[in-house]
Amino acid sequence: LLPVSIVLSEVDNWLREIVPAVEALPEVARMTAELQLVDTLLAALQLGIVQAGISPVVESFLFFGVLLQGLVSHLGRTRGLLLTSLLFTFVHIPLTSAPGQAIAPVLAALVGGLLLGLARLASGSILAPILVSACMTAFAITALALADRFAIPGYNDGSGHTPPELWLPCLASVVL
Repeated sequence: LLPVSIVLSEVDNWLREIVPAVEALPEVARMTAELQLVDTLLAALQLGIVQAGISPVVESFLFFGVLLQGLVSHLGRTRGLLLTSLLFTFVHIPLTSAPGQAIAPVLAALVGGLLLGLARLASGSILAPILVSACMTAFAITALALADRFAIPGYNDGSGHTPPELWLPCLASVVL
């Protein structure tokens, strides 16, 4: 999961250079930033419970329990998986970004949807996508929370790009 996350982060870094950022929906972006502000231990605990606990259960049940199962039975495994992943992606489009800034998160959601759907199909259980989603989310929250202690250049430290000696092995492990 970490290699996928690092590769997608570097794709995001490159896309941000290619497609210039513009302010989109500035008031919504400001309100969203305020809602996501973690300034107390209780707020951090709440964020972790909702994002890494409740959300993976609800999303996995809906997308990979109900939708994937129904679509696979009607369309087959491949088309059912692709359509479920596209629906998963559609729900995860960031509404507070400019179109160029939404490309990488959309790609990440698509890859995430495919991975979670594959986990469901391979295991035959909804528990697999729940655990994978919870772990991916917990990792992202932890990486952001520990950015000052464990900085990964271009990933969680706000710098330009992840060094090739880090993202190339990650890319190789994802492709292979």
